[in-house]
Amino acid sequence: MCGISAAYGKHLKNKEQFIRDSLALVKHRGYSLNEIKVLENCVFGCNRLQIVDRQNGIQPQTNEDGTVSVVFNGEIFNYNALQSTLSSKGHFFKTNSDTEVLVHLWEDYKEKMVEKLDSEMFAFFIYDEKNDVFFAARDPYGVKPLYYAIDVLGNYYFSSEIKQLVPIKEISEVKFFPPGNYMLSGKLVPYHAFPRQSKNVPSDEEAILTVRKLFDEAVKKRVETDLPIGVFFSGGIDSSSVLATAIKYNKKITAFTVGTPNSPDVVVAKRYCLENNIPLKVFTPPSEEKLSELIPEMVYATESFEPNMLKSGIIAFYLAKLAKDNGFKVILCGEGADEIFAGYPEFGNCKTDSEVDQNIFNFVTSLPRTQFQRVDRTSMLSTLEVRIPFFDTAFADYCIALPGKFKLRNIGGKLVKKWVLREAMKDRLPDYIVNREKVVFCEGAGYAGNQAVGGLFYDIIMNAINDAEFKKLKNDYPDWPIADKEVAYYFKYYARYLFTKAKFNQQRPTVNTISSVKA
Repeated sequence: MCGISAAYGKHLKNKEQFIRDSLALVKHRGYSLNEIKVLENCVFGCNRLQIVDRQNGIQPQTNEDGTVSVVFNGEIFNYNALQSTLSSKGHFFKTNSDTEVLVHLWEDYKEKMVEKLDSEMFAFFIYDEKNDVFFAARDPYGVKPLYYAIDVLGNYYFSSEIKQLVPIKEISEVKFFPPGNYMLSGKLVPYHAFPRQSKNVPSDEEAILTVRKLFDEAVKKRVETDLPIGVFFSGGIDSSSVLATAIKYNKKITAFTVGTPNSPDVVVAKRYCLENNIPLKVFTPPSEEKLSELIPEMVYATESFEPNMLKSGIIAFYLAKLAKDNGFKVILCGEGADEIFAGYPEFGNCKTDSEVDQNIFNFVTSLPRTQFQRVDRTSMLSTLEVRIPFFDTAFADYCIALPGKFKLRNIGGKLVKKWVLREAMKDRLPDYIVNREKVVFCEGAGYAGNQAVGGLFYDIIMNAINDAEFKKLKNDYPDWPIADKEVAYYFKYYARYLFTKAKFNQQRPTVNTISSVKA
């Protein structure tokens, strides 16, 4: 995991100063800082979190003659197989890093190289000096961040975070690089289509077995490392599925949980880890008042004014810090399962399969600006790589395409959400987890929930912003969706940091806002 930055153009000025300033704003994303390269029409660099071939994987990585270079954020899980294939075709590798594979893939396959990558998490920029072309790409569902901008002179810029681009006066707008797309010298092209409901509906047994098989494969490849592995663990069906499956393939797993001593998540996490002899680290965050003091910092870190993301983000910040303080660099989490399997309370109102599908589409396509963004920003503040097995491309593609009856099922008059996942995990999880109701992150940790009225920070924010300030913000920013005082409170910091250049955020994402059932 890394922080990357790049610029390309015939009219670039002060290239080295730009790249150093850009990377200075994301020092938290890597321990090896300012790995840069400056060329006539291009400059690029990386703050690298060393995971694969930690000593030799210095970026930018190049091909044999140095004419193709890449900076990369993420992990390529099939890089060994790709390296073997490319070596048999005559390519010479100077490292055993997954980053170096990318430049050789470009030489042989050009833009078709994205079809060779097995990963839910990548964003990279390649510059081919001989042909004077650049190529950038982002993973299929947007787990890893990527932004771009075009200045008044026609120069292109790329970054891992919005804050790297907003200080540049020649840039008036920071753009969202869409997931499942690549850009070849300025032209965006989609390479991954959102899955639609399968016409060949499997039997219950076939669906359950396939979900289990694909999930096992997804987790197995993500725990194959010589570094210790942690799992963010709430005791819900999602993170429990990750933890129970991870220990099948790597016995050196530690669970990390945050919450007040008697909170639902802490109680279940302690019980499960004790029963299964799994090391568990627990941290109790401070009071709601103390947590609220982090709001300005968290708006800057997450680059968002979405209440849902900020409430969960502040709790997640302590979870990531707990893992870092215990010496971990690689973590697995259960993010994304609610979006794939219709797990949020909002899905309880769906009457038809088409409603379920539409809601899943809305939630999943919002993930790069909601939960994926929260996971990325809060984990990178502690320089952690977080892997998301539920969005292994093969797994996510298959599960999203399953009809709604596999996700929501009425059993004995009770609506069971995430039905197929619960059935798939019955072979490895106890009933008290398989049948546990959804508890949103804040409530599971022992705090108020995501709801607009009465949620976490509600009383504090209502006392911190008055009617006049709320009205002024709405008048000053008429194009922005400042719906209530809570949004306004977060937005005033968002605007202060110049994030209003990211105009794509004028369209609010789909988020869960209903308080969950207590477990």
